[in-house]
Amino acid sequence: MLKSVFVLRALKILTLFFPVLVSAPAFAQETYKLGFVDAVRIIDAAPQSKLALEQIEQELSAQEAALNALEVELQEMQIKLEAEGENMSDTDRSDLEQDIRKIDRRLNRGRDELTEDYNIRRREELEKLQRVVSEVIQKLAIEGEYDLIVQDPIVYVSPKVDMTQNVINELIKMAESAQ
Repeated sequence: MLKSVFVLRALKILTLFFPVLVSAPAFAQETYKLGFVDAVRIIDAAPQSKLALEQIEQELSAQEAALNALEVELQEMQIKLEAEGENMSDTDRSDLEQDIRKIDRRLNRGRDELTEDYNIRRREELEKLQRVVSEVIQKLAIEGEYDLIVQDPIVYVSPKVDMTQNVINELIKMAESAQ
């Protein structure tokens, strides 16, 4: 009787694990196509990135020119103060120093605003580009029948699975067709 209980338990265990035992070799033989992309390299190399930065610089060029003119005015006032300050009346000297401080504050505020505007616009354009890059990666993954695409940070990537250049090439084609 003890022997039959043991055999029954062994059969139950075998029937539970039989599908796993049978399918394990088939699962191990299945191959997967993997890919890797270096997002930083893609963003750096994408023509859309360079174009976006040029557009931002062009958009903000008037603001930058105004700050440059204000800086020249400030320098001229400082030179005047250094050259003529000793010969000026106390009120004129005080007024000039006050004007210099006002212009310096305005210049600093303007620089801060310009930097903030640049960073906001850059972030907006980067987000747009990241969406385009993601779409291109998905398109290439489907066309190339990839099972998995990963991006950095990765410790090591074999050149066989690195598809970064393919994504860059696709972005270049898109930029050329947009012109």
